[in-house]
Amino acid sequence: MEKTIVELRREIVAKKKQARSLLDQGKVEEATDLVSEVEALDSELDLREKAEGWNSPIPQPGYTVGPRAFMETTSSVKGKDFRSMFGADLSRGEFKDFDEFLGAVASGRADARLEQRAMIEGVGSAGGFLVPTEFASELLDASLESEVVRPRAHVVPMISDTKKIACFDNSDHTNLYGGLAIQMLSEEGTATRQTGKTRIVELKAKKGAIYVQASREVLEDGMSFEEQLKNAMTSSLAFGMDYLFLQGTGAGEPLGILNDPALIVVSKEVSQAASTICYENCVKMLARLAPSCYSNAVWLANNTTIPEMLTMQIAIGTAGSFIPAVVRSNGQNSLLNLPLIFTEKLPSLGSKGDILLVDLSSYIVGMRSDLVIDRSNVPGWLTDMEDFRVIARFDGMGSWKSAITPKNGDSLSYCVTLEARA
Repeated sequence: MEKTIVELRREIVAKKKQARSLLDQGKVEEATDLVSEVEALDSELDLREKAEGWNSPIPQPGYTVGPRAFMETTSSVKGKDFRSMFGADLSRGEFKDFDEFLGAVASGRADARLEQRAMIEGVGSAGGFLVPTEFASELLDASLESEVVRPRAHVVPMISDTKKIACFDNSDHTNLYGGLAIQMLSEEGTATRQTGKTRIVELKAKKGAIYVQASREVLEDGMSFEEQLKNAMTSSLAFGMDYLFLQGTGAGEPLGILNDPALIVVSKEVSQAASTICYENCVKMLARLAPSCYSNAVWLANNTTIPEMLTMQIAIGTAGSFIPAVVRSNGQNSLLNLPLIFTEKLPSLGSKGDILLVDLSSYIVGMRSDLVIDRSNVPGWLTDMEDFRVIARFDGMGSWKSAITPKNGDSLSYCVTLEARA
């Protein structure tokens, strides 16, 4: 007798769990055989779903549904989306679409399709319900292109709670580059063995939570509450991660660029007025950017800097005219031939960090694949309110140990900002 779609999905989920367990035990060959079986079942499931009309939800304005659509339409961030990081085998569990999954969570009733997930390692009964991977990819990928940091950063998947990345320590260029230096050899000359200086960048998955409260009337009578909740979660996760990657303290959260030990803070001009940005500030910031970072560098500035940035001028001679420093072409702003992006996630005008010159490819973002959603009415018991919580696990930090001491000149870095002008 032919298996139903639900039975196929259950079998795929079970085999994936078994494959992960075998990999953890070091049984690679057995795990590989199971993966092949899962791929065959996935193909069969895909054909059956199309034949029986198990379609994805209708795309909403500004919202890309499904990882395949995402991969086809967002080539600028290809390789940093969920499917590229965690593999092509995404599952909906046994749910037709994300709305059905949210409805099951919101109902509060026992549902065998919901898988509980621990947010504390080793505790299998706490932490909410694991979001099927296909829906998790929708939430995490939908706003990737609208984010500032993640699309331009070095993004790595985190299979466990900790990820260690080996890097060369290139902070001192006075004699050697990462402990390595070129040697000139005569014919039949003997080289001197060198030892490279390395360091470990360690990412530790940290929990980021979004809480949403809704009345029972909205849950039961509201129009498309699940869709609204999904979009709110997507936007909130994207905004929160972006902010932390820029301003996180590193204490229980990512270490943001503005708190990076490699950050160089350029002094303001003598007698510079409060809450201003001048052309000389920007030129001196560019002079402190490491030359290797030029090709990927961008300017980031708070929205409150727009009047200063767009009226900033370059003087030509002592009696000549002025030309604007910020140039706009093809819908994009640029300053000193590098892209300029305005964002509310930096401090406001006059504060340290209101303008930032950075090569975001030198910032490392680690993402866990597990996303968890839970509900509770305990906080709002007296007011008949329901609380929803979505938890994502991620981390971020710069790959540089410190600013570079160059062979000649002032220190250089991948990230440069301007001191406060209060």
